[in-house]
Amino acid sequence: MFSIQLESYALRTLYETLMCAYAELEPGTTKLKAVAKEALAKNLRLYATMRLTMKAFELGKTAIDKVIAVIPKYWPQATAAKIVTSASYFLACMIDSVRKGAVVINDETPNNISLMRTAMENAIIETKKLELADLDTGICGLWAQLMASYGNTRAVREIIDLMSKKSNVTSGLKQYHDIYWAQLINAQISSQGVLSALKILDEMRAAGLSLSSHHYNRIFYACINHPEGTSLAMKIYNNLRSNGLRPDDATFKTMLSVSKNTSYQLDVIKEAKKFGITLMLQGQVRIVLKRT
Repeated sequence: MFSIQLESYALRTLYETLMCAYAELEPGTTKLKAVAKEALAKNLRLYATMRLTMKAFELGKTAIDKVIAVIPKYWPQATAAKIVTSASYFLACMIDSVRKGAVVINDETPNNISLMRTAMENAIIETKKLELADLDTGICGLWAQLMASYGNTRAVREIIDLMSKKSNVTSGLKQYHDIYWAQLINAQISSQGVLSALKILDEMRAAGLSLSSHHYNRIFYACINHPEGTSLAMKIYNNLRSNGLRPDDATFKTMLSVSKNTSYQLDVIKEAKKFGITLMLQGQVRIVLKRT
């Protein structure tokens, strides 16, 4: 039974891959429809995991629109919401803007950021047309993550500004959490280093946002494999405590991963015990000899 399910999954993935390829490369939808028709004849539901397949292909808006238009003709139950998320569709719209040269990902000049904001507003409008159930202010999440990976802090700040202000573009979007500030922390680390991210936490406090160890944990993670990781981690930890926040299990586990230095790890373990958290040394080999 398991082998049959695996074979079915592999076959479905193959057809989904073909659909994504034709959606991206074919000017029309003739071959796309042929693949869908053949898959239907084999009792395959191509919409089941299409989200993941399209994400792997990084399809642009035009290609996704083709998939959304074709699949429901063969599987009527496959609504747009079962094929794509609002965040992935928004990302596809923005990727199209990049491919057309309208927006440059790693350009922080005022002109490019202004063009990017216009592109984001248009992408939101296009995404709204699909009437997806998951439509909220987290719509720019994947795009913000991409901007953060390039260290484009100005782009992430522009996203925060766009999502925090009510306008005709953002009206109707359900409120979301502070994922964009988290991405701003990541962008700051990428562009200006680990300790500079503490400035973002100060901005968040000034903006009246509640901080938690979760925000600090992102900075701790950046200390892993850093040449000055242990000293940076301790400075960040002292900042966390001086601001009255309580470290959690993830805080100490991440700190423990920063270095295999036994003395450092013992200090972290000792500190964790103060908060009722028990940890073990990492990267240590224990040999137990038995007498015969």
